Amino acid sequence: MTARRIAVVAGSAVLMYLMAGCQVATNSTGPQQNGQTGTVTRVIDGDTVDVSISGRAERVRLVGLNAPEISHDGHRADCHGDASAAHARAQLAGHVVTVEADPGQPEMDAYGRRLAYLQLDGRDVGAELIHEGAAVVYTYDRAHPFNRRDAYQRAQDDARTHGRGVWSASTCAGDFDR
Repeated sequence: MTARRIAVVAGSAVLMYLMAGCQVATNSTGPQQNGQTGTVTRVIDGDTVDVSISGRAERVRLVGLNAPEISHDGHRADCHGDASAAHARAQLAGHVVTVEADPGQPEMDAYGRRLAYLQLDGRDVGAELIHEGAAVVYTYDRAHPFNRRDAYQRAQDDARTHGRGVWSASTCAGDFDR
């Protein structure tokens, strides 16, 4: 294969990846009007963050995904848990985000965390975490699936197909408890 042909194939692959990333980052239900802007002050793990909104700290659990647990309180980390948290930390820590509720989901979870989507520079953080294999699709209230489920499922299917993150055979192959 010539160097030119390799460059064309590589360029095409990058373009397809970028186009897929743009697609999964799109809000499938259209722009939400309920967003509040805040700064991520702490990333707890791959699916939970602290956000300062108007000077008030809120713990936010991202809607529609579940990330492997990190080590805490004497419990060992799930497979890929620390890597998932590090991925979320690199993407979110110190950044200004928009916190958006899903009208079909409860406002709070059983642990008192606000259930919401996070947007960063117009991108859906949850879709990106799933697309990179740092988290998997999760429906908190099965009686009322979250609005972005289809887009999140497409992101997960792509991550699984390409063996990214938790889907890699060298990490968890999709099984956090490994």
